[in-house]
Amino acid sequence: MKRGILIFLIFLSALPSLQALQGEPIFNGHLTTYDAIGVGNFTIQLQLSLSGEPYLMVTNKTQIVWFGKAIFGKQIEFGNFTLIIGKWANERLHVLIYGPDTKVQKVQRAEKFRVRYQPLVVEATPRTTLKLPIEIENPTMDNLTLTFDLVDVPNTWKAHFETSERAYSLKQLLLGPEKNIRLYLIVDIPANARTDKVRFRINSFVGEIKIEFPDKEHKENTTITIPYSQLRVSCDERAEFPIIVENYGEETFAIFRVLEKPQNWNVDFYDSENQKTRVLFLKPNEKKVVYLVAEKPYTGPNEGKIKVLINGNRYQFNVSFLGECRTQHISVKIRVFNEDLVPIKYPIVKFGNLTKIGDSEGRVEFELNPGTYTMTLAAKGYRNKTINLSLSLAENRELDVILEKEPSKVELSFETLDVELNEEYTTVKFILKNLGYEEREIMFDLSGPENIRWWVLKSPTSEKALSILKLGPNEISVLYLKLKAKDMHSGTYNLTFRVLTTENITEKVLRLHVLENPKIKIILDSYYYETQDKITIPVKVRNAGNTKLENLSLVAEVPEGWSYEVSQSNFALEPGETQEIEIKIKTDRREGEYSVQVCVLNEVKETCDFVIIRVTKPDSLIYAFSWIISVIGVILIGNLRKRQ
Repeated sequence: MKRGILIFLIFLSALPSLQALQGEPIFNGHLTTYDAIGVGNFTIQLQLSLSGEPYLMVTNKTQIVWFGKAIFGKQIEFGNFTLIIGKWANERLHVLIYGPDTKVQKVQRAEKFRVRYQPLVVEATPRTTLKLPIEIENPTMDNLTLTFDLVDVPNTWKAHFETSERAYSLKQLLLGPEKNIRLYLIVDIPANARTDKVRFRINSFVGEIKIEFPDKEHKENTTITIPYSQLRVSCDERAEFPIIVENYGEETFAIFRVLEKPQNWNVDFYDSENQKTRVLFLKPNEKKVVYLVAEKPYTGPNEGKIKVLINGNRYQFNVSFLGECRTQHISVKIRVFNEDLVPIKYPIVKFGNLTKIGDSEGRVEFELNPGTYTMTLAAKGYRNKTINLSLSLAENRELDVILEKEPSKVELSFETLDVELNEEYTTVKFILKNLGYEEREIMFDLSGPENIRWWVLKSPTSEKALSILKLGPNEISVLYLKLKAKDMHSGTYNLTFRVLTTENITEKVLRLHVLENPKIKIILDSYYYETQDKITIPVKVRNAGNTKLENLSLVAEVPEGWSYEVSQSNFALEPGETQEIEIKIKTDRREGEYSVQVCVLNEVKETCDFVIIRVTKPDSLIYAFSWIISVIGVILIGNLRKRQ
């Protein structure tokens, strides 16, 4: 868990344009496609594209605040919070959230299905029809009814859902257990279309696709003014070219791109807040300034040409750097050891707002400007260390730093490490004790089989789960770990429960003994049938327990005078397996409604359900015709016998 923080900080050190993070870290964890987290009034959830790439959506109730690809190291601002995207691995996305002291809790996603599509941006041309694929997977053992709705479609645009087999508008679909399907969002784009978004809803899931027209120019409404295109600056300065963009029409955008630059030069576009930008959005009658900035490191040519593309038009800038271009940075190489002079893996080293993570040999390297710095070093299981350092151009520095081990601050003990589970839920008590002299903010984590769900509760009967616990100095807290197992075979499984603070991790291994728990589920297509004489009823029998069931038989209790037979008299089911058996029932043709009980029997238990069968009177003409045919048949048979 803490290693994820280290990865974030490396990326922060590589982006000098990022502003200092405000507030304290309030969440450090992972998101999967099964859950979401709530931060204040905001909800953060993970979506996957068709290719399995992660995308993040931040919503405020029903409004989408931010939606985009989860790029490693990207910083997202929403409300008073800052979210930093970390590593994507094993279908989990690591995120770190800074902000005011706010409770962060996991939110149960309403949808039980998975949606994959190619979100964010799709390039198109006006007067075309887009066919955008969307894949839906039902991982559950139940039928799933999907309802499709278009939340937001631009005026004069048309959109609908359809399948590959049926080319008509789709409003609702039934998706069977453990099935998946590919649908298509069809978008008809008119001739005068501008860049816009299409938002859709599948049950509670909300998706968004932005459609751009990169080849469409806005010359009639947008003007580009470049005051000057040549500069001579000192080698230790930046060359900055202002670019004035004015919009005289409707809301639009300008696109910037660097086509060519001298080798080793750093060239990019910056907005008025000194943030890198490649796309500039403009409201009606709005004017903005973007700066083309060029920097020359100590290597590379002193003169050069920069070619750029702005809204499809090419521009050229000429730059000359004057004087002796020497390195302006000082190399500071640091190696971190423990008290036994063994390198500490992945130490965190911070100079002011610049933070980096060391490698597995404890090495960290910085390129810094001359000045006085306060250096802070930290590592998992060690005390933080602070060093004041003065740097000048005349020297590079190499430092060896030793960190002292820090004792564990939180004590974790369980009532028992052997936990039995014979139903879907079980609860085990554990105790936390803060051994330090400062308040600790504690988070929880559990790893084990995928079918295990877990919650930390303040009492065995509580319905509210804890995501973060604050424990005062020397405070003791009694808590409960609630476990749920679904469709698991009986046996013993190891669970690793972790208590995490900002300094260290304490863990215990629990042995979960899942006991045999036979369960039978009867699934009927309908509870009401109608017939005049005979009827066949399909019955699905599912093993909903965690052990194999053998010597099963399906029986029925029918009214007196009726009879029945089953298509299979004896069968067995593995855990999670479903088998369909037919019951053929013959009535005595008495009119009325009758209850028929259907039961599955085995050596352990009996499971039953029932259906209502309505027996109706045959049509009088058909009945008379059948009677006449019967009489004629009897006469013919009698005559044949006489002749013989």
